[in-house]
Amino acid sequence: LDATRIKHPLVIRGPREADRFHPFGMKGTKLLSDFYTELKLSRFEKNQQWLLCQNNEIVWAIGLRSSESYRVSHGVKELLIITHVK
Repeated sequence: LDATRIKHPLVIRGPREADRFHPFGMKGTKLLSDFYTELKLSRFEKNQQWLLCQNNEIVWAIGLRSSESYRVSHGVKELLIITHVK
């Protein structure tokens, strides 16, 4: 992630109704529930999914996809590397 865009604290939480997300590589935002459906996650998997958030903005759907808003682009000098271990 682009560390210059991260403002602490970061919070890990579960999904909430009407969460929106800007998935890496996609144009615009989409409902998190629609994103999960496109990935063909079961209801159980959706409820078990954790999110890394800054304020109320989703930075990373942990283990699935990060947000386009925090992508590393040319010229970025600081990275934040986060690892998910199962």
